[in-house]
Amino acid sequence: MFRFGKRTKGKKSNLFLSVPEARAIEYIVREMTESSRDLFDVMEDPFVRNRIVEERRYAIKQDEELLEAFQAEIHKVRVRLEEEGTLETPNSAADNSESES
Repeated sequence: MFRFGKRTKGKKSNLFLSVPEARAIEYIVREMTESSRDLFDVMEDPFVRNRIVEERRYAIKQDEELLEAFQAEIHKVRVRLEEEGTLETPNSAADNSESES
């Protein structure tokens, strides 16, 4: 089991995750970061639905501290990808397709 959460103002978000749930969380962060998809959209992907039961998905969507932790993690990944020059944005993808024409 893994704990995914963030400590804020003396409170701690406790969401203990099984290995399949942890992999689904990694997938969610990756999809939100690389594809700029919305959390609630990604949560309905078959990959996520097969690894996190409906009640747990609902709990994730309702946990403000956990949602803040998602945003912080996504921000860190986006900054790292920008620094590496590997972050694909809709504008950069359009620029690349125009330059190939």
